[in-house]
Amino acid sequence: WSVTRSNLWFSNIYDGERRDDTLPPVEESPARIAKAPKGRLMERLSLPVKVQEERKPAELIHTPAGEEVFDLGQEITGILRLRVHEPAGTAIRIQTGEVLQNGCFYNENLRTALSEYVYISDGTEKVITPHFTYYGYRYVKVTGVRDLSCEDFTALVLYSDYESIGAIETGNELVNKLISNIEWGMKGNFLDVPTDCPQRDERMGWTGDTQVFSATASYLADTYAFYRKYLYDLYQEQLLADGMVPEIVPTFGPTKCSCAWGDAACIIPWNVYLFSGDKTILENQIESMKAWVDYIRRIDGDHHGWRQVFHYGDWLALDRTGAAANSVYGATDEAYIADIYYAASAQTVAKAAEVLGLEETRQEYQKIADRQWQVVKEEYFTATGRCAVKTQTGLILALKYHLSENEEMTKQMLKKLLRDNKNKLNTGFVGTPLLCNVLTDHGMTDAAYRLLLNEEYPGWLHEVKLGATTVWERWNSLDESGHVSSTGMNSLNHYSYGAVLEWIFRHASGIDVTEQSPGGRVMRISPKVNNGLKYVKAVYDSASGCYQCGWEISEDNKITVTVTVPFGGSAEVVLPYASESVYEDKENPLFEEVENGICRVRAGEYEVAYEASQPLKKKYSIDSTMEELLNHPDIRAFLSQMMEVDMIPDIAYGLSLRDVAKIFAGEIKKDEAQMLDMALAKF
Repeated sequence: WSVTRSNLWFSNIYDGERRDDTLPPVEESPARIAKAPKGRLMERLSLPVKVQEERKPAELIHTPAGEEVFDLGQEITGILRLRVHEPAGTAIRIQTGEVLQNGCFYNENLRTALSEYVYISDGTEKVITPHFTYYGYRYVKVTGVRDLSCEDFTALVLYSDYESIGAIETGNELVNKLISNIEWGMKGNFLDVPTDCPQRDERMGWTGDTQVFSATASYLADTYAFYRKYLYDLYQEQLLADGMVPEIVPTFGPTKCSCAWGDAACIIPWNVYLFSGDKTILENQIESMKAWVDYIRRIDGDHHGWRQVFHYGDWLALDRTGAAANSVYGATDEAYIADIYYAASAQTVAKAAEVLGLEETRQEYQKIADRQWQVVKEEYFTATGRCAVKTQTGLILALKYHLSENEEMTKQMLKKLLRDNKNKLNTGFVGTPLLCNVLTDHGMTDAAYRLLLNEEYPGWLHEVKLGATTVWERWNSLDESGHVSSTGMNSLNHYSYGAVLEWIFRHASGIDVTEQSPGGRVMRISPKVNNGLKYVKAVYDSASGCYQCGWEISEDNKITVTVTVPFGGSAEVVLPYASESVYEDKENPLFEEVENGICRVRAGEYEVAYEASQPLKKKYSIDSTMEELLNHPDIRAFLSQMMEVDMIPDIAYGLSLRDVAKIFAGEIKKDEAQMLDMALAKF
């Protein structure tokens, strides 16, 4: 072996790369013999990272500051290729950024990361491209190149070579753009390690971000190999830390842990098993799962020590009263979250042990879970079942894990919180991924749809309307004018909140992978239709074959549902808004076997069209309840011109507008009632 100096004289993933083709050649010299690295040589676990797509710029912008900036039209993760032919000694500098500010190039939110490529020309024509770095970017500023052209620039999109298996389309273009943004966020952060963001001086394998997105990722892609490698790394870190799961995997120095972050050790392998149906992942990770729960058990001791250490809690939630504008901590009691996730992880270990036939292990960790669930109930719930942690996330966790003795009261408390917040969320990293799923699981799908379809701040579609092409780290990463709200911690490509796509697959489309049938051998198909989407078409190529489900609402209040079940698979189909008479059509193969409204079907293609049992497009009048009226943002704005809608007492929400007016302002006159009815009928 012999070596010489490279013209590539600097490279790292944060600052980019520098290449000088004017450097004089250096004679080769023999390579030095070095000591063999420590460790054990083993097979590669990670998927290869490849150039998966090539993209040309949408345009070349000449900014007010006199800059030349390429706009890809889409934020990506990857490298680039640029054809140049400049005089010898010319310094060409290429910088990347996520967003323009006041029409000009901007990259201050990348913090210390230079995120650039510097090339010194030797005077010949070259196609330059980075080798050992990558960038997260939409905009590219180039200096030092004459006659810059879009034809000379190509963006090279990098991500791990996973197999895409899921796709979904709706009749709402804003929702379709959101789905695209989530998919691009996954591509950008599935680069060998599941990172939090691909652009600033971070790009780390945060365990919390990874676990909250793992189910969504598993609807979009075959994630088995990708997560297997990450979970292997996670356990190697645990072996060095007495079972503790670092907040970042792989880590690179002193670190700490937190509930919901460290619980990735249990949540991710369970999700991989759920979607793959392959218990091998549980066999590989059961010791890691146990080690995490055992670590918490030691910290917790006999005096609830786990509550008293640092936890991120409902990170970046918006509900902390009096907090600074860029606050990172939510209002939900971190100790409450910690206690719940401790119990949930112990429960998951018990479930995994049952799958693996480890009865002693199952009993041991089930006892831990049972004891801890009781601790949570005694500490945070009154004797009547009232949750003491009165936040959206607090109540969502109470409902998800059935902690209250009075779930109806808990549901009403959550409905009131949503109502008081004008049907908008204020949840963070813990609550947001669970929010819509839990609402639907407890009969509040209308509330879930209101959250999804909300176009105002804070919400997913608000970002879309402000031009997002990936999912933001903060609900207010950009303000209404498009200005960056904070440079301290502000990424425009952070996939955590994109976990809502799990709900879109599981409930909006209805393709529901259940714990009763891991791998989708028997798929639960129960679409939740909504006029705000008009239609949904979903494809999910499960471990048991390709399932499809679609539905469409027509103008005459009819629903058409189509279902495809793969060979070797079967499905339990629940039709939305179907009256009993729909199932009487025995000539339709969908209804060959029906029990309690569940159609059990084998492989094949099925279709049914029927009239919905209730109006799918709501009609409003003065006899509609105040809750129905104020749940509609446009009607809320309309009524606010006539009354203080935010001052209406809770008891009035179940009353009609007519009755509320009668109580507080006197009976509505006939001509006024007609005018109001005509106005409300337009919504």
